[in-house]
Amino acid sequence: IKDDKVYVRTTNHSRGKILDRDGNILAEDGTISVVGIHPSKFNNENRNSKITELANTLDISEDTIISKLDANTDPELFVPIVSITTTDEKLQTLTNRNEEGILINTKTSRVYYGGEAFGRLIGYVGAITAEELENKNDYSYTSTSLIGKAGIESVYEDTLRGEDGAEIYIKRGSDEISILKKEVINGEDIKLTIDSNLQKVTQDSLENCINKIRSGGFAQTYDAQGGAAVVMNVNTGEVLATASYPTFEPQWFVGGI
Repeated sequence: IKDDKVYVRTTNHSRGKILDRDGNILAEDGTISVVGIHPSKFNNENRNSKITELANTLDISEDTIISKLDANTDPELFVPIVSITTTDEKLQTLTNRNEEGILINTKTSRVYYGGEAFGRLIGYVGAITAEELENKNDYSYTSTSLIGKAGIESVYEDTLRGEDGAEIYIKRGSDEISILKKEVINGEDIKLTIDSNLQKVTQDSLENCINKIRSGGFAQTYDAQGGAAVVMNVNTGEVLATASYPTFEPQWFVGGI
């Protein structure tokens, strides 16, 4: 019919959660906060002192903030600086400061819980590279897809990842006529044998041990650059904790390093 229009809409899938043995969530799709700057307001007064404050609060360099501001050509455009979890205490001193040009927006993202103790174990997701996209040879991946880069996120990528849904439909007046539809497939959750409390204790103990060796705290000093530790249930073979040092905070990789 003459006035019919064809549209396509997509429905984003959810990546599966990663849980510990007790059902506590270690990784899931959620919401994070984006700390950014409204240049026209931010640059009005006290610009340098605000840059210093932001750098100290967010634990980033002043040059990082300055370079992002200098790269922006629209003074009314939101300039994202760094992404952090919505529960991060850093947000407390930065809220309700819109008039100063300091803004906090939100976006959907992968959210990791537990901090550095779970960095090597859980890993992280990131934007798919051209090489990864070619190797996957899978129509469900696109150039904008996220993919597991390390740890559990990478090893169980095929289980955790789902597929976006899509629908082709005709708009006829106020009616929508579906032509072709593909249902969204969400990723499957994974439950680990890991005990979160024991994982943290193991990670802390390993780090303390390595630092003690480095400082010459034992009878014989070794050149300890790092180490690893595994705790298992000898009766079942279940891995209860697996620590590695040095490690990292997985949220850094999705929030911006």
